[in-house]
This record gives sequence, C-alpha cells and structure tokens, in this order.
Amino acid sequence: MKRSNRLLLDKLMKSNLNDPEIVTGIFDIARNENDVKLGRQVREIAAYRAKMNAKGKSGKAFMELYWSIMLWLARSGDFDSFLIYLEKN
Repeated sequence: MKRSNRLLLDKLMKSNLNDPEIVTGIFDIARNENDVKLGRQVREIAAYRAKMNAKGKSGKAFMELYWSIMLWLARSGDFDSFLIYLEKN
C-alpha cells in the first residue's frame, strides 16, 4: 500500500466511524489499493453501523455502502460476498 494511503487510512480509522463519509473514504482506499482484506473489514463496519442506526438517516447510508462493498468484493472474487449479493437481487 502506498505510504500516503497508509497514512490516510490510519487517520480515518482513528476518526468517527459513525460518519458514513469516513467509512466510504476507507472503502475508497480499499478499492483503489485492490485490498480485499480491508474491504472485508469495511464491510463489517458498515454492517454494524447500519444495524446500530437502522431507523436513522445514517443507517440507510450505511446499508447502501454495505451493498456497494458487497458488489465490489463479489467482483474481486470473494465468493461469499457474491452469493450474498446474488441472494439479495
């Protein structure tokens, strides 16, 4: 991973993960670096935040992010994500 992305990732991971934009930023790093392991971590964060804020505005944003991550992971060869995404649709 590029040094600049590593520094940004460290900063984002220490910030407020209740903000969908922060978690989206972490997902963007995973996608740009093609880091499936980090993508799985971000998926878990998004799923947890979506459950915790299910009725709030951020809950919807986290759920949309969750499905975007699932699609990316499925396209990256993560078979479990593929099956879950396929089942959704």
